[in-house]
Amino acid sequence: MAKITLSDGTILEGTVKELTQYAEMAAKMTKKIGSEQESSTDELITHNGVEYKLVDRKAQPGDVVVFTENTSCCFRNDVVYGPVNGQMEVRDKDGHYMDVYYSFYNRTTDTVKVYEPVGQAEQPLKVGDYAKVICEKHGHEFSIGDIVELVGDGHKPNFMALRVRDSEDWFVANEEIVRATDEEVSEAKAQAKWAKIGRKPNEFKKGDIVRVTDDLCASGLYEGFITEIATIEVGHHPLVIGPNEIHYYAEVELITPVESRFDRA
Repeated sequence: MAKITLSDGTILEGTVKELTQYAEMAAKMTKKIGSEQESSTDELITHNGVEYKLVDRKAQPGDVVVFTENTSCCFRNDVVYGPVNGQMEVRDKDGHYMDVYYSFYNRTTDTVKVYEPVGQAEQPLKVGDYAKVICEKHGHEFSIGDIVELVGDGHKPNFMALRVRDSEDWFVANEEIVRATDEEVSEAKAQAKWAKIGRKPNEFKKGDIVRVTDDLCASGLYEGFITEIATIEVGHHPLVIGPNEIHYYAEVELITPVESRFDRA
C-alpha cells in the first residue's frame, strides 16, 4: 500500500495505480474549474463594433447587458442590449427604452449579465449634448433631421431640447434622438446665424461685407481678403471688388450683412 498526504492534512492510502488515477482526476478537475473561472471573468463580446468584457457588478451607463431569465415580451434572453443610458435603461426589441432592472420581469442583479466597454466607448446622451431627431413617438413637433441642444432633464420624455436653428423647444425621449456629429452641429449653427438676419444659408446680397475663402484662381485676389459684394448673379459665385477695383468671382463668408452697415444707414 502507498500513502499520500494532501495539503489539508488528509491522508489517502491505496495502490500506486489508484493514487496515480486519483492525482490525474484531481488535476483535470482543477484545470476545469480554473478554466470556468477564467471564462467567467474574461468573457468578451462585440456589440455594434465595440468590444465589451464581462464584469461582476451592477450595470452602469455605457455598459451593455444580457438578460438570462427575463419574462417580459419586450426583451429576448441571451441577446445583447445597450449601451445603458443615464437613466439605467436600454432599448428593447422595438426601440423603446426600458429599465435594465425590473424584478417583476425577473431582471435582477442575479439574472442580468453586465459587460463594460474595453477602451473608449460612446457615452450616453446628457444635458449639454447636441442630438439629431430621428423620429416622433411622444408628441414633439420637431422635424426629422433637426439638430437640437439638450438643455434640461425630463423623465419620459427624457430631455428638454432646443432646436438650434430657431430655439423652438419640445421634450424628446432617448429613443427619438441620436448623437449629432460635429459637422451637423456646425451646419445647424450656421443656419441659425443666417435665420437671424432673415436669410437662407449662403444667401448673399449686394453690399454685404465678406471675407474671401477661395479666390477661384483669380489673379489679383487672395484668400482672406475682406471686401464688398458688387453684384449677385443667379447661378454664379458672388462678384466681389478686388484690391484693384476689378470685380472677381469668389467663394466668400459673410462678415456684415448690408442691412447692418453703418455707412449705408
